[in-house]
Amino acid sequence: MKKRLKAEKILDWLGSDEETVRLYELREKAIHDEVTRMKGAKKEGREEGREEGRKEGRKEGRKEGRKEGIKEVAANMLSDDINIDTIHRITGLPIDELKKIQKNRQH
Repeated sequence: MKKRLKAEKILDWLGSDEETVRLYELREKAIHDEVTRMKGAKKEGREEGREEGRKEGRKEGRKEGRKEGIKEVAANMLSDDINIDTIHRITGLPIDELKKIQKNRQH
């Protein structure tokens, strides 16, 4: 109980000193400003991360789409009985992959 009374007296005394109150308020404002800056930085970081993820996803999607398109062209060429070496040279697909496509087309 004595400690509580002593603490209350100290707080009363600090609260009556205008310079101490001013410094306290400045410190509180600085803390508040820092918290606000940190929240803003986190939000900005999340937004940048999301945008980067979307761009990467689009890039990967386009890459996959091109690859699938090349495979489809190769499959059509195989259906037209074009030489597998010629298809390899034109598409850049590995011979073993072309053979798999050819095998899957036959089934």
